Amino acid sequence: MKQTGKRISQGRKGVRQAQRARSPAAEAARDTPERSWPLTVALPGSHSIGRLQRAMGNQAFSRLLREDARDAVPAVQRQRRRRPTVAPEGPSLQLIRDEPDEEIRDIHNNFHRQIGYFHDRWANGLAAFLTTMQFSSAQEAEAKFDEAIAGAVAEGLLDLGISLVGQIPVVGQVTSAVLSIAKAAGKAAFEEAERSSRAGGERQIAVYVNRLRTAIQRSKEEMGNSHEANFERILDQYRAAASSSPDPQGGNGRPATVFGPAATWITRYRQAAETFAGNMPPESRFQQMITERFALTGEPVGYVTRGTFRGSGTLSISMEVRIDSRGQWHVEDIDDHWTLGTSAPNPERVAQNLLDSLGDFPILTHANLPKQISIEIENEQPGADIEETSVVLTMPIGRGELYVESRGDRSIGLAAARNPTVALRLLDVTDIEGSSD
Repeated sequence: MKQTGKRISQGRKGVRQAQRARSPAAEAARDTPERSWPLTVALPGSHSIGRLQRAMGNQAFSRLLREDARDAVPAVQRQRRRRPTVAPEGPSLQLIRDEPDEEIRDIHNNFHRQIGYFHDRWANGLAAFLTTMQFSSAQEAEAKFDEAIAGAVAEGLLDLGISLVGQIPVVGQVTSAVLSIAKAAGKAAFEEAERSSRAGGERQIAVYVNRLRTAIQRSKEEMGNSHEANFERILDQYRAAASSSPDPQGGNGRPATVFGPAATWITRYRQAAETFAGNMPPESRFQQMITERFALTGEPVGYVTRGTFRGSGTLSISMEVRIDSRGQWHVEDIDDHWTLGTSAPNPERVAQNLLDSLGDFPILTHANLPKQISIEIENEQPGADIEETSVVLTMPIGRGELYVESRGDRSIGLAAARNPTVALRLLDVTDIEGSSD
């Protein structure tokens, strides 16, 4: 029985093999050339792939799958991948723009805007000065007003920014030269407009100020035009740096990256623009400058001490100091305000203008006017009588230290000029009163 069952099983197996041999799929498989099976063709029967694997062997079947998979990938995907771009050694800088020339143009335009801001603040500072002064009709006829304001060409304020730009490596020389040429053009335009105003013979304040505003506008236009005319000079220096640099990367709508000397040059040019912008004076600085020029009439005003007179525009203050037997300095008394002596009209308004423009800055160190400090000193000597002396300390315009004008003990005057107790009490005085006496 067992043998009979075995023969029946073998017989059934032979029938199935014969059926498979006669099936269309088997005949198609015999007629198909080698390596022609695409992965996307479904084989008949649920076990067709497994049977094919048994018939070909595992290694041959795996090779067939790899080759057919390769043939099924589009040609574009079969291309060799590009190697990633390697950045050159040395400094590099990613730009905002996709072309270096456009980046430089943007930085150059920032300089141009600052030139405009400078003149706008100049005009606004003049307006603030006039608003505070509140000149009467009679005062508007003063002939000295134009001379005072005409001297307030803000060269010094602009020179500070230009000189700091000139100190920046790589780009400082050419950038400061371009700015200096532009400043000269603006100054010439201002002076020409100012001369035309004087030639008209109308020196009233209201008329003159209008012409002064025109002169400021002319300076703004000419300085801007000159700066723009020298843009190629800036570009030429960059291109000289770029000629010894690796080629930029990026571009075509993507931010460019520059390397080597080109990267250093643009970085420094950005720094120059930021330095110039950071040193643009505020409107209050122009107001202060105009006020100080207006107060300095060149005439003597008022008696200080021992036959000493102060000139118009001088800030003065008095204090009493005691030096004890141990050599310690004590400020016994000090005025609660500085006195601005000036022969200009409305001295109290001049003083208020100066206070407004200084803001929180100390008068002693930031008011650019001559100063006189009168000090009465009692010096307690051990085992001796008290010595009394008077000294006058002065601080000329543009100087940040006190000097001695003394008819008493000069050594004590020098000690007072250098004493921190005296200096601190002077810094604490934050009010100004105007006087014509």
